[in-house]
Amino acid sequence: MNQKTESENGGVRRILFGSLGLLVLLAAFYYSWVSGHPTSFYPWVIAARMTLQEGLNGWSGVTSEPAGRYDALTGLLIGFVVCPALFFFGWRALRTGHRSRMAAMLLLVVGGAVMMSVFVPSFPDALRSRKRLVEENEHRAAWSAKDNLMQALNIVALDAQSYWIIPPAKGGGNNSFVGYSIPEHLASRGTGRVAIVKLGTGELRLRGWSTAYPESSVLLDLDGTGSRYSFSYEGAFKL
Repeated sequence: MNQKTESENGGVRRILFGSLGLLVLLAAFYYSWVSGHPTSFYPWVIAARMTLQEGLNGWSGVTSEPAGRYDALTGLLIGFVVCPALFFFGWRALRTGHRSRMAAMLLLVVGGAVMMSVFVPSFPDALRSRKRLVEENEHRAAWSAKDNLMQALNIVALDAQSYWIIPPAKGGGNNSFVGYSIPEHLASRGTGRVAIVKLGTGELRLRGWSTAYPESSVLLDLDGTGSRYSFSYEGAFKL
């Protein structure tokens, strides 16, 4: 009967400590996901920040205080040395049974919870880093497509300005865009395409789009002087 009661008590304690450790892990995961991976887990970030701060302090004549170094070192030692050691000591004590199971379970849960609270945030941080990398690549690709379209539109605008200046006898418009059409060799540039969307005596609007971004475009408007124009952007090109 006593053995059964002790076994039940031991099971309750294990469930209690396990639940406590799980709550700590969930709290650490949630905090890391919401606020970002704490910089105290990045030794190189701390070193860079302190180096910059000391340089600024030296430049401004302020004496540097070493307290920040000690705090960072203490946090790193606790997270990466002390708590893993406590966790494995507790695990070994439970396996060998040489020490009090209560004390061993306490070491295991506390050391494991703190240790995992240091390592678990690396998972959401990795997800955020991956998402950030994908967004940067998409942003860079959109910038490249936008730049390609602007160059293509500039070339067509120069050709349209030449048409606006040249007299009709030489194939021009004589201060008018009426009758202008984009030469075939200028209508495309890589994945970019250029077309006329508005044409009149004193106005011309060109639209450029990319086959990679069919729902986005760059618009170029030429005014009645044939020499001034402006760009506007739609969709992904509103960067």
